[in-house]
Amino acid sequence: MRKNIGLLINDLNTPFTSEAVKGAELGARAIDANMYIFPGMYLDNTLISDDHLQYEYQYNTLFQFANDNHLDILYIMMGLIGCRIDLDARRRFLAQFLGIPVVILYTDMPGYPSMIFDNQGAFMQGIRHLIVDHGAKNIGYVSGPKTNIDAMERLNAYRKVLEEQNIPYNENYVVYGNFEDSSEKLIGAFVSTHPELDAVVFANDEMAKGGYRVFAKLGLKVGKDILAIGFDNAPYASTLNPPLTTVEANAAELAYKAILHMADFLDENTAPVAQRVATHYIHRCSCGCANYDYDSLAAKLQLVGLLDEKKRPEILKHIMNYLFSTYADTNIILQLKDDLSVFFRLICDLTTSNDIAADRMDVQTLFTQIIEQPIFSYTSVELFVNLLFSLQFVLERQIEDPEKRITFVDVFSSMYQQLSISNFRTYQKQYGSMAQITHLVDEISANLSQSRLMDLPFESILKNMSAIGIHSSFLYTFKQPINHPHDTVFRKPDSLLLRAYTIENQSFGVPKNEQLVTINSIFNNTKMQQDKRRTYILAPLFSQEQLLGLIVCDTELDYFNMVPSLGIHISAALKTMLLLEQQKEISEHLQQNLEQMSKHNLILKEISKTDQLTGLYNRWGFLDYVKTIIENPMNQNREVLVLYADMDNLKMINDKYGHDEGDFALREIGMILKEAFRNTDVISRFGGDEFVAFALLGIPNYEKIMKHRIAEITERHNQMVQKPYRIEMSIGICEVACTKDLDIEEVLEQADKKLYIEKKAKKEKQKK
Repeated sequence: MRKNIGLLINDLNTPFTSEAVKGAELGARAIDANMYIFPGMYLDNTLISDDHLQYEYQYNTLFQFANDNHLDILYIMMGLIGCRIDLDARRRFLAQFLGIPVVILYTDMPGYPSMIFDNQGAFMQGIRHLIVDHGAKNIGYVSGPKTNIDAMERLNAYRKVLEEQNIPYNENYVVYGNFEDSSEKLIGAFVSTHPELDAVVFANDEMAKGGYRVFAKLGLKVGKDILAIGFDNAPYASTLNPPLTTVEANAAELAYKAILHMADFLDENTAPVAQRVATHYIHRCSCGCANYDYDSLAAKLQLVGLLDEKKRPEILKHIMNYLFSTYADTNIILQLKDDLSVFFRLICDLTTSNDIAADRMDVQTLFTQIIEQPIFSYTSVELFVNLLFSLQFVLERQIEDPEKRITFVDVFSSMYQQLSISNFRTYQKQYGSMAQITHLVDEISANLSQSRLMDLPFESILKNMSAIGIHSSFLYTFKQPINHPHDTVFRKPDSLLLRAYTIENQSFGVPKNEQLVTINSIFNNTKMQQDKRRTYILAPLFSQEQLLGLIVCDTELDYFNMVPSLGIHISAALKTMLLLEQQKEISEHLQQNLEQMSKHNLILKEISKTDQLTGLYNRWGFLDYVKTIIENPMNQNREVLVLYADMDNLKMINDKYGHDEGDFALREIGMILKEAFRNTDVISRFGGDEFVAFALLGIPNYEKIMKHRIAEITERHNQMVQKPYRIEMSIGICEVACTKDLDIEEVLEQADKKLYIEKKAKKEKQKK
């Protein structure tokens, strides 16, 4: 009988967790087990002040649904969700899962089987490299929380290397972050306080990413002015500038191995032990080295031996292990092995070909076939490119004819181009999924606004789910919304209501007399298909402090991280739907609830008109609102001021100080304009570094006054923010009469021309 695996994780949209879930999914596929993923957040008692994040604690209510007799085993990523709490708090959390075999991932817990990384060997190798090969002496360390076992083990590795290299340990050279790039402020104060540092070791790549931004602000070039290494080998590590030297703690590999060992964990005769998973030093450029050593990789894999047919099978094993490591023996990789074997043979044959131009077609056709398979679910593009580069360097040396060598190199160039296009298509697919979610929200809103009160279809919320890769989904609500403020304990109810579900392309409502299900039936209700293994992801449905229910989705690996976002949008629609259901039952509140629905739709519409960075109207919102003002008869023949502004030096700020600073400057421009104009005026970030405004005037000839006001406010803001660059803008202003025939875009063009004259005058003045 197929096993059912539970997996407790933190935010699906963090790179480490995303990789871990990928490994768990591949493991579940390999052993043909169902998997149920519960994406929560950190287990801590800190109330987040950020309005956008203050209700994130609602995600942790999902963990209580994992205490289910339908699950055969529960894997808990305690090293992540529990990294901010102490051992006693972790024990209290785990106590709710008595009766279910529990495996701890990414940290160690006494009394539980666990899988944890080797936090020392490869990490020590990297720190030693900084000292021995690059002469680093003043080495700072950015640790994770003191409550996290991984963080403390990595700190001990740092201390051990210092001791073996006869460098005194300086506790002032160590700070404690939170394993997130939001540790940036802490890192900035640390590096500024110790300008003598010649290297910084980060306990993970997320904090290293924040460190890169700090170094850029301080004018330090990573790999030259200051050396850096990280830990994890996050997917973005190779894309940082320069690429981050790090330790590969393969989150996917650890989770994959943990799932494969499920039978051992379920064996009652096996004592609970902590199993260590090997880590590997990843040599890039942030440590001070110039470039990746492709010759060393070629030598390590003995690639030159590919030219010898007798040696080729053995070398192919090395290549498969390099690319796929733990996954090398999975069915899909074993199927790929034949294609790769032929591919390498064809590549080698090109070195002796009399007509490379003709024979290259077989190579490129097979290469296309290989990368169109799900190969990059089991290895990284970086490893594949490194292998191709090393192979190219080895084989092109075997070709003496210059023209043949040029053609041979072009074959590899074409393959690199194909990989680039493949990556871009993957990005487009992910971007398209987010666009599909937005489209679904628009459809839900339209369905709600058009529905009759006596015929409210909950299934309309789930319509077209297959467009974002969801095969089936199940919408549950509580009998009544549950009020759950941050400082209260959530108790899951005994039962809930199955309102609607989807199977592939079809959505279905559930008759009222069939909706009630017990809490232990949410994973095996009568509507769920049992024909094959599936992976279900849960998302809580809530509105601020109110818990409304949850959605359970069966989807593909590539779409896992879309489910939490989908849950947010469905929550908004469900809140409205539940309000409308109350209208249906309590007729005397009909008008009140209709207004609530209308208000919610207006909010959704307003969000689409707003620029996320500045909070101002975007281009569409501005033109739409100004149109209503012009068409209002009360405004006919009134004097109108139209402003067109262009921020100065945005490119310089982005290039010199980073895009975060560029975003800061754009927000400041927005704030200056909001302060200069009235609340009743319309202000917009029109696009890029361009801003516009529209104001009805009580008096004519207001241009000079407005320019003077903006100049004063701009100066005040620059004095307040104290940036190493000036935040300012060039302005064009037109004053016209508000008539029904007024063409706002034509007036904006006139204002833009005046802006251009002002900007040109500024440049001429700077030259003098």
